[in-house]
Order: sequence, then structure tokens, then C-alpha cells
Amino acid sequence: MTYKQFLSALGRRIKGLRLSRKWKPYRLAREAKIDGGQVKAIEAGIHTPELETLDRIAGAFGIGLDELFMLDEVCRHCDKRKKTAKKTARTGASKSTD
Repeated sequence: MTYKQFLSALGRRIKGLRLSRKWKPYRLAREAKIDGGQVKAIEAGIHTPELETLDRIAGAFGIGLDELFMLDEVCRHCDKRKKTAKKTARTGASKSTD
């Protein structure tokens, strides 16, 4: 996973947690004591938040950093890419021997 992919996945994770609580971005900003624009930029994957900011966001959700970093959707995406790559490699290998 690249750095940009990680930021994007983290942003999707935070947005998903926010939406599951039916919070608007300003509500998360208020709860985490951060700027509302920062929330939107983090969710869009265009801002690199400091660890302290991520800790505040996790705290606002009532979870720890470890749970915030559970990027299951990204892991599933990576697993699919690995399976596709293996399948392509096998298919490509069998075609080259034919």
C-alpha cells in the first residue's frame, strides 16, 4: 500500500465511523477539538494528520488508535489485488508454456 492509498483509506475509515454515528463533519470537529476543514481534508485523504489529531479523533469516537487504524476495507482490497496478481501470474505462466 502506498502512502497516498493509506491516507485515502484512513480518510474513508474516519468518514465511515462519523457517518455510522450520523455526525456531520462539524460535530466530529467539535468533539475532537479540531478544525472542521481539517476533518474534511483528512476524510478526503489530502491532509496528513498528526498522531495527536488522530488520537483526538479516535477519542471523539470512543475508540483507541488501534481500532481507528483497523482498515478492513483496505485489507480486503489488498487481498483481492494479491489474488488477482497470483491468478494472472498462473494464467500468464500457463499461456507461455502452451
